[in-house]
Amino acid sequence: MAAYVVAPYAQLASASTTVPFSGASQWAWASDDTLVLWGMDGMHVTVYDRLSDVAKTFPSAEWPKFGFTYWVGADVLVGCYNKYSWPEICVWRRATHSIEPLLPPAPGEVVPDAQSDGQTLVWIQAPPGKPPWEQGHIWTSPYATSKKGLVPEKRRPAPVVGSWRMSVANEGYYAVGDEAGLNIYRLSDMHHWAFPIPPQDAGVGEPHALSYVDADELWYWTDASVIRQRLDALGPGDPAPEEP
Repeated sequence: MAAYVVAPYAQLASASTTVPFSGASQWAWASDDTLVLWGMDGMHVTVYDRLSDVAKTFPSAEWPKFGFTYWVGADVLVGCYNKYSWPEICVWRRATHSIEPLLPPAPGEVVPDAQSDGQTLVWIQAPPGKPPWEQGHIWTSPYATSKKGLVPEKRRPAPVVGSWRMSVANEGYYAVGDEAGLNIYRLSDMHHWAFPIPPQDAGVGEPHALSYVDADELWYWTDASVIRQRLDALGPGDPAPEEP
């Protein structure tokens, strides 16, 4: 069990206010106003809204279950499962304090990853199964928090997303890990760069999360270090195919 303290950075040394929730979690994401905790069972998430001082744990019923989460401004993208190994994308909105479906995939497909830089929503649709999922496609839409607001567009073949997910989006770029390495996509034209995960004997360590991406570099951290990978060191990359 753990308790969480909430305070502006300047007041952390003297902070005494705690989040109205305590429990075990295996991962945390935070913005200035939102804290998201992923439960130890891998099926529950707790969202704390600092502005209203409300913490709520989802789900309240047996299904859906909830997995990976990423905050986007005042919203939180949530991987949701209505049945085992069948990921879709939901969204938590501050206006409702609820998690609602956002990206139900096309029939016969799943959505194993989704991200947003606040301007563009980007996601992967792939055939169902057990991870690693078969190769699917990357889709984008102007960012929206409801299905009615989406304008989906298929952009290019996606990397093969495995049992672990790492992704980040920022300033028009999307980075995502696959079973072999890390991939970076420029959202405007889907230009792509990739590089392999360094071998374990290189002393870099196993990647755990992607932290930041922009037009210049990708930051990711491992069990041994924090790595900054320059995009201009990856060569010319490859453009999106004419037919996605």
